[in-house]
Amino acid sequence: MDLRNHADYKLIMCDLDGTLVGRTHLTNPADVQALRRAMDAGMQISICTGRSWRESRALIAAMGLDITGVFSNGAELNCISTGESLHRFAIDDQTLTDLLEVLEALRLNSILLLHQSNPDDPLYAVRDLPALHPATRDWFARNGVAHLIRPGIDSAIRGKCLRVGIVLETHAALELRQHLEQNFSHRLNFHLLGALHFQAAILEIFGHGVDKWSGILQLCDAIGVSPDQVVTIGDDVNDIPMLKQAKLSYAMGNAPDHVRAAAKRITLTHGENGVAAAIDELLRAG
Repeated sequence: MDLRNHADYKLIMCDLDGTLVGRTHLTNPADVQALRRAMDAGMQISICTGRSWRESRALIAAMGLDITGVFSNGAELNCISTGESLHRFAIDDQTLTDLLEVLEALRLNSILLLHQSNPDDPLYAVRDLPALHPATRDWFARNGVAHLIRPGIDSAIRGKCLRVGIVLETHAALELRQHLEQNFSHRLNFHLLGALHFQAAILEIFGHGVDKWSGILQLCDAIGVSPDQVVTIGDDVNDIPMLKQAKLSYAMGNAPDHVRAAAKRITLTHGENGVAAAIDELLRAG
């Protein structure tokens, strides 16, 4: 597609992992500098990530962003600088109960991401079933997140569950997604991600209709930006809704083919400063 004048765009929504953040868990200075050039040109910059705010804050602290961000794959909107929650979209308690009953019958260890009313609240609740997958243990340790062991839904969980995650070998995760979609297709939203540094897959489950684009629409409404004025940049399957729906979107060069196919344009890889390349191309337009 031909680029419109860059002044027609008001908001850039950028993914973290695989986009702004590489496999070494670091950002590229060139990408961060490009974000600042876009702000100097009058655009607003925000983050749209599958991570919670608490798991994102160290990565985005140096960017100097003071705007609402889309976190937990669209299940929560938080002020980037303070973490204050503006909106959240929890899985309803009955659907969550039904889902956990199915997972418990299959002897699967489900990890529940929780909304935090207070900064010291536990971020996860873990079903007391088999031992945690090494990928989950690594994530908890690397991000320093507290978690609860809970056999059922109680006051610590009720109305607060933003996401249910299960880490499995890839073929098992594919079979589980198919099984759950047959029973919960109109009640939940599913996607499958690779576990970084592990030969495993993460099945993530959200409330029906919750994805990154739905979160961006909520943000647009809150800050008075038209969805037609949004640019999105991402690299993975959970970015597909925002890459498809945005008038202008960039898939990273390191994105899988089916993710690249969802975007309007392709930029360079993370290692090649793909975010900076996309922003500089946009700023040259018009």
